[in-house]
Amino acid sequence: RRGLEAADDVRIVVSFTRCSGLGLLIDSLRQVAERGGKIRILTSTYQSVTQPEALDVLLQLPRVETRVQMGSVGLHAKFWWFYGDRGAECWAGSSNLSKGGLATNIEWNVRRIDSAVIQETRHQFDRLWGRADVRELDDQLIRLYRKSYLENAAANMVRPAGVEYNPD
Repeated sequence: RRGLEAADDVRIVVSFTRCSGLGLLIDSLRQVAERGGKIRILTSTYQSVTQPEALDVLLQLPRVETRVQMGSVGLHAKFWWFYGDRGAECWAGSSNLSKGGLATNIEWNVRRIDSAVIQETRHQFDRLWGRADVRELDDQLIRLYRKSYLENAAANMVRPAGVEYNPD
C-alpha cells in the first residue's frame, strides 16, 4: 500500500489474483485512479487459482487496465512496480495478489530503487504485457475462464469416502 500512496504509474504482475488480496488493496488502487494514475495489472489463469470474481472486480475498476496470460506456459511471476513524484521502486518475490501473499504467508520479496533496475524491469513488464498469450480482460474472457475454473475445481475436489458433497 505504501508504494501505491504516491504512485502515478503502477505495474503489477502476479500469477494469482484472489478477492482476498484485492480487498486489501482496492481502496489504494482507487486512490491512484482518482489521482489520474495509470494502473496495469497482468495476472494469469495458471493452475486455475485466480478467481473469476476477482477478474470481475478488476474489470469494473476505473483506470485499471488488466490483462490475463492464458495458455500452456505457466506465468508464475510476482512483480510490483511503482513510479511517482517521490521516485520509483520495484518489488520482486513471492507475493501474489491474495491475502496470503500480502498479509499472512511467509513471503520473500526484494525491493530495488536504483534507476537502472527500475528501467530494465519496466521494459521486462512491457515485454510480458505484449506477449501473444496475453489477452485484454473483458466479459467474454471471464465467462470462458469461469467455466474452466469451475470444471477444474470440480475435477480436483477430494471427497472423503462415505461423505456426500453438497455445494449449497
